[in-house]
Amino acid sequence: GKSTLLKILSKVTGPTTGTIKAKGRIASLLEVGTGFHHELTGRENIYLNGAILGMTRPEIKSKLEEIVEFAGVARYIDTPVKRYSSGMMVRLGFGVAAHLESEILVVDEVLAVGDAEFQKKAIGKMQDVSSKQGRTVLFVSHNMASVQSLCSKIVVLKNGSVSFEGGVNEGIKNYLIRDSLENRTGYKLINAERNGLSFIDMKLSNGKGKPQYTFVYNDPICVELKYKVTKPVSAFVLLFRVIDQSGVVIFTSWDSDENITRNESLNTEYLAKIKIPPNILKKGAYSITLAGHTPSIEVLNIIEDVISFEINELGLIVNANRAGVIHPKLNWEINKI
Repeated sequence: GKSTLLKILSKVTGPTTGTIKAKGRIASLLEVGTGFHHELTGRENIYLNGAILGMTRPEIKSKLEEIVEFAGVARYIDTPVKRYSSGMMVRLGFGVAAHLESEILVVDEVLAVGDAEFQKKAIGKMQDVSSKQGRTVLFVSHNMASVQSLCSKIVVLKNGSVSFEGGVNEGIKNYLIRDSLENRTGYKLINAERNGLSFIDMKLSNGKGKPQYTFVYNDPICVELKYKVTKPVSAFVLLFRVIDQSGVVIFTSWDSDENITRNESLNTEYLAKIKIPPNILKKGAYSITLAGHTPSIEVLNIIEDVISFEINELGLIVNANRAGVIHPKLNWEINKI
C-alpha cells in the first residue's frame, strides 16, 4: 500500500475517502515513467512536468541544461521517451523531480533501477536538496543503509497505521525488531512449505532453554530450527544469514560446514541446533534470513527476516564504538623479546 499512498500524496490518484493536506508544491518520482507522456520527447516532458508543478517556461528553461547533464541523456533528449530504457527513464525522471523548484520531493524505491554510480549521485542530490536547499524529501525504502545515510527522521508504517515516528536509529530498530509476541519471546512459528522443504518454527535462546530476543555481548546465541521434508528432494543445504539494521549481511552459516549426511525421512520433524559464539556481534538490532537450497541448482525455500534479536551493551568490559561490522574479542599475547 505504500506506493498507492505516495500516489495519493503526489496527486497522481485521488483518495477514496479522506483528504490530503500539503503545504507547498510536490514533485514525485514513483514508478519508472510516472508523470511522463511516452509519445513526447525528453525535452517536452521536462517542460510538461515543470508546467504541472506551476513553473513558468523561463524557470524551466533555466534548469533544462542542468537536468539533461545530470540524467546523462543529452544525446537522446529529443527522442520520444517511449524509446528510452528503464534506466534512462528513471535518470531523467529523477533529474526533473530533483531540479525543478518544488518544496517537497517524494521518492519511492525506483532508484534501485539505476546503476551503482547513478544511485550514489541520486543520494548525494537528495542530501543536497534537503540540507543545503532546505526542501523536504519524503524517501520511502526498505533499504536501511540508504535510509540511515539520507534521513533525519523516520516514520514506520505497520498495517496501514503509524507505528513509530522519531529518530533514525530508533526508527530502524523499530522496523527490524517487530513488536510482536513471537519476536518478544524469541520464538517464531513459521509453517512455510515450498518445494518439499517445510520450515516449522525457530527459537532463539542463550543456551539455558528459555526463548529470548535480547542478548548481552558475552552471551552465546542458540538458534533452534524445526523442519521437515514433505517430498523427495535431492541433496540440499540449510543455511541462515544474520543481517544488521543497515541491511548488511554479517555472516552466513551452512549446515554443510559440518559434513552432515542427508537422510531425512519424509514428513518427519527434525531439530537443527546452531550456536553463535559470544563476543562477536556489536550492539544493535539484527534479523535472520533462513533458506534451504540444492547447491548450484535451485532455492527450495527462503524466508527473509524470519526472526529478529538485539545485542545490548550489558556485560561489555570495554564499551568502545569500534569501527567494523563485528566486535570480536581476540586473544593478544605480548612477550618481551
